Amino acid sequence: MASFTHSLLQPNHTELVRALTDALDVSKKERSIEYGLFFQIVTLRDNPDEAPAAFRSLLNLVRSIPELEVFDQARQVDLGYPQRVDYLFLVRWLISRGQEVGAEAAVRDLDRYLTAETLDILEIVAFDGPTTASSLHFPPFEFASWESLPDSDTKWRISAQHVFSWGYPSSVLLKRHTAPKIHLRPWDPLPLIAPTSLEDAFDFLYCLAATTLAGFRVLHYWLQPPPWAAWNTNLASFGIDQNAAPGHAELSPDLVPQLNEATQSLLRSEPRFRQWLRVPLQRLNRSLLALGNSVDAAIDLGVALEALYAPDRPTDSIAFALRTRAAKYVGGSLHDRRETYSAVNDAYELRSLAVHAGRFDTSSSRARWRDPNVVRLAIEQGQRIAARSVLKIIDLGEPTWQDIDIMPSL
Repeated sequence: MASFTHSLLQPNHTELVRALTDALDVSKKERSIEYGLFFQIVTLRDNPDEAPAAFRSLLNLVRSIPELEVFDQARQVDLGYPQRVDYLFLVRWLISRGQEVGAEAAVRDLDRYLTAETLDILEIVAFDGPTTASSLHFPPFEFASWESLPDSDTKWRISAQHVFSWGYPSSVLLKRHTAPKIHLRPWDPLPLIAPTSLEDAFDFLYCLAATTLAGFRVLHYWLQPPPWAAWNTNLASFGIDQNAAPGHAELSPDLVPQLNEATQSLLRSEPRFRQWLRVPLQRLNRSLLALGNSVDAAIDLGVALEALYAPDRPTDSIAFALRTRAAKYVGGSLHDRRETYSAVNDAYELRSLAVHAGRFDTSSSRARWRDPNVVRLAIEQGQRIAARSVLKIIDLGEPTWQDIDIMPSL
């Protein structure tokens, strides 16, 4: 693995500032919905004779400086994710950074990057769903609004992609890292670094959905370097289900302790326990996202309830196990337990109609299910019970269902 800690020589520094200043005079904005600088760089790559002369001069100068050879067909490894860089990337980064802070400061930043040994990396998950009025800390994460995220080229790129589309992020989940600067040449072997996992972030978001009863969908993921670092950001974008309707419920202050307790308990729990709970958590989230389509919402809610309350009943007596175990486990007064019993029974009946008929107003269904408002309310009640159940299981651990079964009946 090569190590690069050179600084720019002063004569090169002065010449680079001058060349960058000339390029800035003819450059289009990087942070714009027209994505102008990107297309200028594409022209410089594919048709250099048609690119601005100042761009060609800057590129030729960058290629001639020995200390910048580290960018020649290199790889930067960011928390296990390798990203390719080259001289064109560096030209684009210099211009973009120069647009923000000026040519002199941009070149100083490049000098700082060349001598840096570590980078402070911000891991960002951008999603559409529950929101927060202020940034909240749930170690190791920070939950914040999309608007509060500092401006960056990546944020502007996402804004440009979604300015006329449905799927704009409402919130972000942040995690901070300090990582070694790993900058490799083509002949250097990739280090054995496992890419950072998203499992913890998704588990937090599932707990957020269960706490707020508002579904989420992850839209983008990237690792944001400090603004002075000439580092290639690795943006990953997820597909958007146009039938999904994320809930924009704001996390109220009274729910913050419950969410913190749930996430900390889940993140500390055994892998097998977390893996089991991901099925009901994922299906509950999908059910919350699909409330515009009651059939899908009912099916996913039914799977969530089955995964929670009938893990040992793969074939027989599932409906009975669901309603009786839920009533006993959720608890409360006799009236509360009867309400839970009835609500879970309704939810599973709707699930069966959805699976076998694809609709609720069949000739054999109860008359009440022919009213879509009644169906929607029944599904919402079932979702509340599923959320309450999974949060209690996270807090107390996996129940011994045989012990629940022999508890006194209603």
